[in-house]
Amino acid sequence: MKNLTQILLAVALVSLSTIRTTAEEIKKLAAVVTVYHTNSHADVIIGRVVLGNQLDGSEPWPGLEIVSLYADQKVDNDPGVALCEQHNIRQSQSIADALTLGTGELAVDGVLMIGEHGRYPDSVYGQTEFPKKRFWTEIVSVFEKSGRVVPVFSDKHLSHDGPEGREFYDAMKRLNVPFMAGSSISSAWRVPEINTSPDKKLLKIYSIGYGGHEPYGFHSLEQLQCLAEHRPGGETGLKSVRGLKGEQVWQAGRDGVFDIDVINAALAAQPKTETVTWDKLPTLVAEPAVMILEYEDGLQGAMFMLNGAVAEFTTGWRDEAGVQGVWSKLEENRPFRHFGVLLEGISHLMHTGKPAWPVERTLLTTGALHGGFLSWANGGEPVDVTAWNVPYQSEWTWKMPGVFPE
Repeated sequence: MKNLTQILLAVALVSLSTIRTTAEEIKKLAAVVTVYHTNSHADVIIGRVVLGNQLDGSEPWPGLEIVSLYADQKVDNDPGVALCEQHNIRQSQSIADALTLGTGELAVDGVLMIGEHGRYPDSVYGQTEFPKKRFWTEIVSVFEKSGRVVPVFSDKHLSHDGPEGREFYDAMKRLNVPFMAGSSISSAWRVPEINTSPDKKLLKIYSIGYGGHEPYGFHSLEQLQCLAEHRPGGETGLKSVRGLKGEQVWQAGRDGVFDIDVINAALAAQPKTETVTWDKLPTLVAEPAVMILEYEDGLQGAMFMLNGAVAEFTTGWRDEAGVQGVWSKLEENRPFRHFGVLLEGISHLMHTGKPAWPVERTLLTTGALHGGFLSWANGGEPVDVTAWNVPYQSEWTWKMPGVFPE
């Protein structure tokens, strides 16, 4: 039997949208993934559609059905294969087959593209070369041959490469594809329950993360951007990104590059009994890294990776009212129910043809991440990223997604 917290969460997820009812049309989805292993993004997204938000088979996700799965790589005792066999899901040997179901024409209502995890080489700059360009090129080919399109969701960043991500974005716009992408962190729980103000000038905004510089750095950048985009005037776009590592980070602090009070506000939001502050970091963090974001309107952003000092995603900012910090809270163990909040947005896209949040956010963070890696590789020289992002107005508003699953 479910406990009260699980029941409240389930009610909250269903109440977020009125598009799913017992009588509605089921949207049939093709899944195109790099690999399917336990707790991979493919598992916790696709598994939710098939098995429900608990990933235990007790409550299949309403209104969506996975009808085909293409996995670019396989693992021993592949759980994706087992899922397909148990739930009558077509195991496709090509992306075209997954989208056409062997008919030669587009035969699904939407596409889930999950290019995360798997064994792929790193670029010369240190980013994993996931085959996202090949994936979306083959998806677009089916759309063009069929003379119609369906909604597409792309998990996390659009590409490891900034220009390639912009090419992906432009292709979706050219074909008028209902399109959405991004991270599960943007819609996650927040402590305290606050947001940036659209009425107060935002002066500085810094996110703090941990883990791998690409996979978790992207999460941290989206955490920052979903707060930054609501400043007065909307999102003006990024101008440049500068990446610093090691002693460069501490020296930049001594030189006054950063607003230390904002960093401390983000650190204070970390759920620890003893608060970590900027002055304590050099004794805790052996290999600090930061990406400094310069926006077209003069806003300074920064994404710090502070392995050894932190183990959560937090953000701090300064606006005209002062300094604030917030913790983006995730469920760190299976069933990882922050992915249920992400799937709520995906479901909205598939049923309405309208993105739940702006894909331009992910375009910007894709370019920012790549720009940071380029700068790190070039000793901290700023990288112009103006060609890789666009100004945008966000109509998306964060809301607390029910009771956090304790």
